[in-house]
Amino acid sequence: MNDNDNNVVNEENSKTMTFDEMLASNKEYQGEFDRRLAKSNKTYLENKRSEWEKEYTERLEREKNEAEKLAKMTAEQQLNYKVSQLEQQLEESNKKLNASQLRDTTSNILVEKGIPSSYIKMFDFTKETADTINSKVELLSNIRSQDLEDNLNRTLREESPKHYDNNDEKEEVDPYIAGFMSEL
Repeated sequence: MNDNDNNVVNEENSKTMTFDEMLASNKEYQGEFDRRLAKSNKTYLENKRSEWEKEYTERLEREKNEAEKLAKMTAEQQLNYKVSQLEQQLEESNKKLNASQLRDTTSNILVEKGIPSSYIKMFDFTKETADTINSKVELLSNIRSQDLEDNLNRTLREESPKHYDNNDEKEEVDPYIAGFMSEL
């Protein structure tokens, strides 16, 4: 009986502690945890700072090279260069706008055709045209309807009825039919 009492006490003492309880139970644990956390934070901040500094210096270097390039150009060359840059920005903006519009239109078409909206992830709207999207949506629609039809046919398929032949005594005779035969 004493052993049983010890087992109960031991089971109660061996209760699993949470992380917070473990830290609160021993000040050395808390101190070590704080030191490691501070070291981790310091390392993270140093890494981020070096990334920011690297990005900043790269940006400054690009801007410096750009300024040197512009300084070497004549006024007409500078104007042409700035115009070409603006044209590039305009082209990028138009691509983004077209991609957004294609995405919205494709989403509506998918809903109309009963295709799940998750299929929209298959399209890269920055590289697609309306014609290629339409052909892909048609292909998806055809494949999906065929899959649904095949699944429906498979699930609704019934076993063919059993054939009973009264002349062959080895085969099983339907009791309902046997009742009619006995009356004849």
